[in-house]
Amino acid sequence: MRNKKFFIILVFVVCFLGACKNKDNIDIAGIFPLSGDYYLDGIDKKCGIELAISQRPNAIGKKINFIYVDSKSERIEAINLYNKLAGNKNICGIIDCGNSTLAEDVASVSQKKALPLIVSTASVEKITSYGTNVFRIACSDKMQGECMAKFALKDLGLENKTGAVLYNKENNYSVTLAKAFVESFKKGGGKILIQQDYLNSDTDFSLQLSKIAILKPEVLFLPDYTYNIALILDQIKNKNPDLKILGPNTCENIINQSSDKLFLNQIYFCTNYFYDNPSDKNKAFVKAYEEKYKKKPSTFSALAYDSCNIFLDAIEKAQSTKYDDIIRALNEISFDGVVGQIKFDENRNPIRDLNIIEISNGQNKFLKVFDSYD
Repeated sequence: MRNKKFFIILVFVVCFLGACKNKDNIDIAGIFPLSGDYYLDGIDKKCGIELAISQRPNAIGKKINFIYVDSKSERIEAINLYNKLAGNKNICGIIDCGNSTLAEDVASVSQKKALPLIVSTASVEKITSYGTNVFRIACSDKMQGECMAKFALKDLGLENKTGAVLYNKENNYSVTLAKAFVESFKKGGGKILIQQDYLNSDTDFSLQLSKIAILKPEVLFLPDYTYNIALILDQIKNKNPDLKILGPNTCENIINQSSDKLFLNQIYFCTNYFYDNPSDKNKAFVKAYEEKYKKKPSTFSALAYDSCNIFLDAIEKAQSTKYDDIIRALNEISFDGVVGQIKFDENRNPIRDLNIIEISNGQNKFLKVFDSYD
């Protein structure tokens, strides 16, 4: 009997000490593709969050404990990992769960146990519609299209305000961007002279480009992934070398896929983050990141870094780690970060600046910060 009482007391003490230990920590989790097809993105995001926590190891007087798991770039695995993490009552939120595909799957099931969830890089339009716990940091696809239309009309000195669009009708990303650009361009007083489409398997765009060249628009918007844009650009130089080209953030790597880099001029694109942004915050971030990891930060690193700092700010603002308190604080956040000023609209999408990059003589050059909501 004495042994039994001793055992009960021992179990109580162990549980109590464990509870005290957890009480002294704030557990935050991340779901990253650290292996599989998207492993490079996952590693960069993990590095960004770890850097943020190394600089801010405590919040509301408690130590930040970062728990990360590998989704292996698999959709079912990402969902299963979310459910496991959501079952841990010590975890107060999740920062990142992968690209648009992985993050949307997680967001779609997150209402069962609605932890505060920040998706740092997912751009698919409807991801925040799955629940009031889901917040986005990156610009959405629609936001990119609108941004480039506004930039063209305000900054490129278009005499006649004329444009054209060439898009991939089999790619929802391309279709969404094209639609947003056209609507915003028209709303701003511009005129779309022609819209041409192509199939994902196409490699010859001469017919579409000839039709566009005849009408002589001042700008051409190319919303697609890097490979197809590079193919189109290589064929444009023979049709209309003076045409100004607009694109989304996938243009960032065009210079590495073009057959003639020196041809790449008068190409403009928007992006969430640019390494050479001259802001003091970015300079400090780049310096710290390179010192810690011996490499340049990517867009994924920067977005994850800001995501973590926004989450920590929300905890400090709420003075709490309860789900509802953090979500309420996130809705009220106004954050000045590496990727710019960020606050959330009523659908928990970011109201934020974007970087406009110009490709000139085959090089990406920082042009300006553009307020896409202006």
